Amino acid sequence: MYTRHFGLSTNPFTIAPDPRFLYMGKHHEEALAHLLFGVRGAGGFIQLTGEVGTGKTTLVRSLVADLPRDIDVALVLNPRLNANEFVAAILDELNVPYPPNRASTKLLTDRLNRYLLDTFAKGRRVVLIVDEAQNLHPDVLEQIRLLTNLETNEQKLLQIVLVGQPELAKVLGRHDLRQLAQRITARYHLTPLTAGEVQNYIDHRLATAGADRALFSTAAVKEIYKQSRGIPRLINVICDRALLGAYSAERPVVDKAIARQAAQEVAGRKSASRKWLKHLISPGAALAGIFAIGGTWALTNQAPHHHDAADLPEHHESAAQTPRPDAAPISIESSLFVATEVYRQWFAAWGISELTLSATAPCDEARHHGLRCLDVSGDLNTLIQLDRPALVKLKQAGKNALPIVVLGAHADTFTVTGGGRPFTLTRQDLQQRWPNVFTVLWQPLAGDIEALHPGERHLAVKWLRRQLAPSTPMNELYDAALVEKILALQKKAGLTANGVVTPLTVIHLQNQREASISPRLSRLGQHINKG
Repeated sequence: MYTRHFGLSTNPFTIAPDPRFLYMGKHHEEALAHLLFGVRGAGGFIQLTGEVGTGKTTLVRSLVADLPRDIDVALVLNPRLNANEFVAAILDELNVPYPPNRASTKLLTDRLNRYLLDTFAKGRRVVLIVDEAQNLHPDVLEQIRLLTNLETNEQKLLQIVLVGQPELAKVLGRHDLRQLAQRITARYHLTPLTAGEVQNYIDHRLATAGADRALFSTAAVKEIYKQSRGIPRLINVICDRALLGAYSAERPVVDKAIARQAAQEVAGRKSASRKWLKHLISPGAALAGIFAIGGTWALTNQAPHHHDAADLPEHHESAAQTPRPDAAPISIESSLFVATEVYRQWFAAWGISELTLSATAPCDEARHHGLRCLDVSGDLNTLIQLDRPALVKLKQAGKNALPIVVLGAHADTFTVTGGGRPFTLTRQDLQQRWPNVFTVLWQPLAGDIEALHPGERHLAVKWLRRQLAPSTPMNELYDAALVEKILALQKKAGLTANGVVTPLTVIHLQNQREASISPRLSRLGQHINKG
């Protein structure tokens, strides 16, 4: 929601393991060097450990991108499998066919061995990378050890990288797994960033996202280091929340107070306090009131009236409820009210009745429920085409923007809410105040991707195949045949036809193939207008 406000091209603090945002601190450089040295070696295991959120998965993505072209990679992201399923997962990654039913571990291992020998004969090598390896069952670890026995007279046929939390070292230290531990040829433990690296880390991610100035004060960065203990994932979440706070308060940079409040909310130690909410309420600004005029609804000004958090109403209106003709005028009395009720009704359209995080941070709340925010540039026709309830900040002459949610579209009218009961605006009324940018919620594909490019391997590809090419082999390679189907979808939807699976592409695909996956403006509009 804040990217345009700060002149950013994308969210700089996404927690997705995007190699573009990889900051190579001293320890990350050393870890990558160990990994590269290990995979170019003659066999055995490579072990990479680190606390949760230190950047192990992002580092692995960078490793895969930097590997020589003569190395094939099998990346297993979900190790909670039995021995049979684990070997099958490796074969899936390498696009090796096998009988889908009743395939024994021996049969699967034989298929893998044959593939490895053929690959070796072609002058190529194979690397298996297992993420979250601390979750591997002992039987699977033993199977992994046995896989290292696949060899020629000269070298091992399979190089294995185990990536996990510090518990992985404890697991491999067990007496019954000593044979596996003895085969580890390279170990590295990834530690958190130092105070100086946190400043560089934040600057690097902002620059990658297109920032042309500092967005965090020096004091704010020190506070973020203190609160995050140098763990990149926590830095990302705190910075994301802090930028949202600065955006809501119309501040040009994040200061120490906003950073501290963001960290407290991320840690769950403090809800949206009065101090935090004061940032959201401009002292001299009055938000609009909504009054019934001639059967339609117009937006007019009303004097500001500030509520404390304790004054907020406890009840929540149904998104499908319509105002009675004789109903009293509905008003939004403060931005505090807007920051709670408008967002509540946005999530209510998705069937989410209880907000678990701060009501003033809707995109963080969305993540908590497996959803993501997406800022979209476009007019009302673009909104209708996406067919999703949208959060919009309507323009007001000389006033702060007025947040509303567009809940439904029906013919030439739109059903909206400003925190109270839904009401109707004509297309002309809404268009006059339309800001040409709005925010929708969407459900990411498996693995929480932000963009999937042709030629990549990803868990989400299997979902794409089920939707577009169910008769093709269920592997994770985004190949040319699947790209052609995505291109056709993008052309039909009027999107940039480049084969890159972006959030907009995902929304159109979900609308086309999974009609019940999300609330739709068209359905809500019909339901509310009939109500």
